[in-house]
Amino acid sequence: MSGKVYEIMTKATLAKGTKKTISKHDYLVNDIDKILGCWICNHQYRGVIKQQPVIEGSFDLHIWYSHLNDSFLLKQKVTYCDEIDLSIKNHVLYYCDSNYNYQAYDLNKKTTTQILENIYYPVIKGNEVYYQLDQDDESLYCYDLTTKENKKLNDETTYDITIDGKYVYYLSKDDQEKYSLKRMNLEDEKVETIYNEQCEFFINNQFIYLSNGSQILQMNKEKLETKTIKEVENRTMVLVENKIIYASSTKVNCMNLNGKDEHVLFKNVVARNLQVLGNDIFMEGYEQRNGETFCVFNSEGQRYYLGENQTETFENVQDA
Repeated sequence: MSGKVYEIMTKATLAKGTKKTISKHDYLVNDIDKILGCWICNHQYRGVIKQQPVIEGSFDLHIWYSHLNDSFLLKQKVTYCDEIDLSIKNHVLYYCDSNYNYQAYDLNKKTTTQILENIYYPVIKGNEVYYQLDQDDESLYCYDLTTKENKKLNDETTYDITIDGKYVYYLSKDDQEKYSLKRMNLEDEKVETIYNEQCEFFINNQFIYLSNGSQILQMNKEKLETKTIKEVENRTMVLVENKIIYASSTKVNCMNLNGKDEHVLFKNVVARNLQVLGNDIFMEGYEQRNGETFCVFNSEGQRYYLGENQTETFENVQDA
């Protein structure tokens, strides 16, 4: 970075989901011989709470067709509004706002109440919210939504909070800047270190999948036995649809959870960041052909590029 210092801030997503909708739009064309192609661009959308949460959006639909050895382009602006079903407790929606304050929105009264201030990585389990409190050396806390009791659970830096079963998993950093993956038993609050390196980790059924930059590993959650799936330099990794997607050198690769059936999804791209969006993946990186790149793709390699304005909209939707 040539002596420059960058501060990178991220926001945690409270919950993720995917919904596929099919809509029909009729267009009247008097004379047409053949459809030559169609595409969508300028897709913009946002999350809004009305009677219930909805996604409002619009896009430009282009239809390219021919008639009498000549071609024509039909362009129409399409708007839509899709209702979204969320898991809401007692008609209250919980979320983190853009200032990292934890809010409760009453869907009946249409009122918002701030519950917690300046928190990160919030995760709900039952009636409790687990989160990192920035003001207290980034320690792990638990807030009871019923009793409003706030309880401190540890005295160490806590990142990437994930809850699975009776355990809360997190990355921790000691005074020597050394990272480790730990888990806390929520029944007795005992903590154990399960991996002694900085890593990305994802939980899938009985296994934990880890990436430490030079290896992709599989760990059994019960026995904590670890085996190497693949020895490969990689910058970032995600799990989607029981597949491992990882960025290595100038490629984005895909393989199954056992490290088999590996194939290249994209070449000539340096992916810096991958994030799972339902069954799709958001990628930020640099492409030899297009330069700075933002796109959404699936595990089959189908890709949709985002412009700067669409990327901004995308980030706002994820924060909602």
